[in-house]
Order: sequence, then structure tokens, then C-alpha cells
Amino acid sequence: MSWRFTIAAIYSPPRHNTSTDEYKDFPPTLGNRFTVGGEWNAKHTQWGSRLTTTKGRNLWRAKSDNNYDYISNGAPTYWPTDPRKLPDLLDFIVSHGLPRNNYQLHSNVDLSSDHTPVIVSLSTAAIEKSLPPKLTTRNTDWNKFQHYLEENTNLNKRLKSPADLDQAAH
Repeated sequence: MSWRFTIAAIYSPPRHNTSTDEYKDFPPTLGNRFTVGGEWNAKHTQWGSRLTTTKGRNLWRAKSDNNYDYISNGAPTYWPTDPRKLPDLLDFIVSHGLPRNNYQLHSNVDLSSDHTPVIVSLSTAAIEKSLPPKLTTRNTDWNKFQHYLEENTNLNKRLKSPADLDQAAH
């Protein structure tokens, strides 16, 4: 199978306001199949940011209206030096016309910067991805588990001293 597609990088300054129409107009200049990765500075909870900004909402609308995909590992990519700011996800991939299972995304934490670079691997064949470990299965009987906890858990413990705490934990 042979593909022709465009790979591009983006840096969108945080203070630059980008409308939904501008986000819709940009990718078609890259052709029918493209991958654009970089610092979008468009926060949206769908791709893993802590909150949704106007810029993120506009990119989400353009993505939804044009059937674009986003690829994100959901982990923070920005590590502010200002202690009043929290880490957040600003760097991710937007693509169109390429199968999602042909991408693999990982972060490079070896560099010293306020951003964690996101590295995408593309393949002409599907990339097998391991599922994250889970503590439960689809067969978990949650009603039975709730009943067990109600019957076997005493929440009326006296916790006034270290000895009380040790006894309750035991």
C-alpha cells in the first residue's frame, strides 16, 4: 500500500486568537491526508488538557466539522516554572485521512525544557498497542462488591490516637 501525505509542524502562540474558520481553512492547504503536530496552545479536555479554552473549543469544532482526528497521550506536555501555574497538555497531533491505528505516540522526557516533546511514529501497517492494565473486568459484579463492602466495612471507628489508627488499619 502506498500513501501520499503531508507532515507538518505547528506553533500557535498562546495569545494568538484562532477562530474555528481559521482552523478549518488551514488543514485543507495540506491536502487530503495530513498530520500536523506541535504546540497548538489550544486546551480541551477531550485531548487531555485540564480545562477547555476558547482556542481549544474552536479547534474542537473545526476537528468535528471536518472529521479530523487528534492523537494525544493525555499526559501534560507543558511544565511551567511559575509555581502558581499547573502543568497542562498543549502539544498533540491533528490528522486526517490516515488510520488511527497506524500511529504510536510517546513523550521524550530526556530533554530539559518547559515542554515535553511528543514523538509520533507512523507506519504503513497497523501498530499493535498494548492495553493498559486494569483492576476490573467487564464481568465485575459491582452490586455484589458494594454489598460485600457494606457488610464487611465498619466506618464508625474511633481514630483519636496513633494506637486507634493502627488498630483500625489492622
